[in-house]
Amino acid sequence: MQQVDLCSPPGMGADHRYSSITWQLWIWLALALAVAFSAALILAHPQPVRWDQVFIQSTVDADNYPALTSGIASVLLVALYKALVPHDSAGLNVHIRLLAMALYMLATFLLARRALSRVVALCVFPLLLTASLFPVLWLSTELFAGAALALSIRGLLADRAELWTAATMALLAHIKPDLVLPSLCLVTVLIWRTSSRGRRLGSMGVYAAGLLLPVIPGLVIEGTRYLRSQRAFVSFGQHYSALFLRHQFAAQGVDPLLAWQQWRKVIAATFPGATSVWQVAWRFPHKYLDFLALSVVMGMCNVLRALRWLVLFVPIATYAVRRRLVSISRADRYAALTMVGLVPMVLLSYPHVRYLARYFPLFVLTTLSFLERLWAIKAPKNTARACYLAGSAIVSVYLAHQSWSFVFLWSGLRDGQLFWFPD
Repeated sequence: MQQVDLCSPPGMGADHRYSSITWQLWIWLALALAVAFSAALILAHPQPVRWDQVFIQSTVDADNYPALTSGIASVLLVALYKALVPHDSAGLNVHIRLLAMALYMLATFLLARRALSRVVALCVFPLLLTASLFPVLWLSTELFAGAALALSIRGLLADRAELWTAATMALLAHIKPDLVLPSLCLVTVLIWRTSSRGRRLGSMGVYAAGLLLPVIPGLVIEGTRYLRSQRAFVSFGQHYSALFLRHQFAAQGVDPLLAWQQWRKVIAATFPGATSVWQVAWRFPHKYLDFLALSVVMGMCNVLRALRWLVLFVPIATYAVRRRLVSISRADRYAALTMVGLVPMVLLSYPHVRYLARYFPLFVLTTLSFLERLWAIKAPKNTARACYLAGSAIVSVYLAHQSWSFVFLWSGLRDGQLFWFPD
């Protein structure tokens, strides 16, 4: 009987054809199991449409067009789905959550196939995503964002798909307003590293068209009012109220949701006369710096909540890079570049756990990629193998912990509780 080395890159076995077929079977089976499990969880525990997920009920017609700050691409994608797929209003949220989960899992998996080479890593990748429970997140726009980010980075790694990649990056900018900055950074890299002048101009044209064309219907319907919005100020006001409520003695026993609902009273009393975030920062700099400090700390706490045991891999990777055991790959650099998307979160709100759904696959991909490179090192073998074993142990502990925690999460979902809100 022939043996297949699951730790070798595809096609390196004694029988190339048999090795390739087995590789395909293992990785697609792992993805299918991960998607099936996530779908079963969504179907078994449907959630009502609440808070930001209300965007799925938006109407798109000659008189109604998605607001620029609501995420044009997300609303249009849902509208297209509703037009093509039969559904009822009661089950719409389940439909959209399943769609978002499938796009999230497939897009990030396609990126993993481009960046990873070993069968074990490719099989573990979808299992880690499922264990995180991000694929069943109630806010579908974050899963759309994660899918668009993954496809954009995959395009950069493909080297010859400039026009498609530029279009994907333009789509990314319209998924959510705070993704404009990562989109601009990624397209800058795309244009800078494209050697052909013709392809460079073509990429710039496609990206510009992708940014501008979706905005035109809104301008036709509403005029220049379409470009004006108080969304940033509303977001700042709600998050300022929520962050500072927990530090008030008079707020003991008060429902935290009141801070989100009555934020105008708090902002009017704290920043009298301010009607924008710019005015707050300019006229009340010390108070705004207090907000930024709390925003950063809250974001760090939520990063720890999102990564859990996987955060322990950061010092291992740092040590491996400083000792020059491994080098930072292109995929690592592109993933790190997208973190600029955290800047608007910190300035206007704070990084919620649910907002980190878009970045979690990139962190997992970087972790598994580092483990692959550590395994391949021949010298100094003992140091590299120690880092590899420690990293593998962290991944194993994360999977075991998440599996155990799932029992309690299932009970919470059965009782009708929302997943990660407020966070």
